[in-house]
Amino acid sequence: MQQEVQPERCTSQFGNEVDCHDDDPLRTARLFWEKRRLLLIIVLGGTTLFQLISLLVPSSYEAKTELMPPELPSDITFKVLRRLGTSGTDRPGLRAGQPPEC
Repeated sequence: MQQEVQPERCTSQFGNEVDCHDDDPLRTARLFWEKRRLLLIIVLGGTTLFQLISLLVPSSYEAKTELMPPELPSDITFKVLRRLGTSGTDRPGLRAGQPPEC
């Protein structure tokens, strides 16, 4: 005679006896399906509550502007600008105070 192995029973947090090693996904899905109305009420209630809270909290915005000092030219930029500045005025007629040549 074989002795039938009974699944180990545990007590849930609600006082119900349940299998301690219940890993059956079909059973879990069935439980969610049976409690779908409760789950829907909880989800819709939470969504509604947080939407109301978001509408009741006043909107506040803060803008901050900070003026930065001008960036000093680097050594290379300064040399290029100085070279462009002197080469542009070396051409005849472009110096200050002289009329352009035709």
